[in-house]
Amino acid sequence: MFRRASIAALVAVAATVAVVVPAAPAHARACLPDHYCYTDYYTDDSHTIKVGDLYEDCEGSAHRWGAYTGFKVFAEYRC
Repeated sequence: MFRRASIAALVAVAATVAVVVPAAPAHARACLPDHYCYTDYYTDDSHTIKVGDLYEDCEGSAHRWGAYTGFKVFAEYRC
């Protein structure tokens, strides 16, 4: 009986942690060859406060600053 109660409590705690812990931010897809790309990251889905960005140039170098979040705008242009 004690073992069953312990397992049930462990499952309940694990389910709570899975719901409470936020997932890692999603990253933008890779920039295609012969293209340059901009990815801007924002605090929320209103896209009013920019907190970081990623620029990938035509030679494949990446320049980034700030924070990465799940709220992003990705743009890709041919070189």
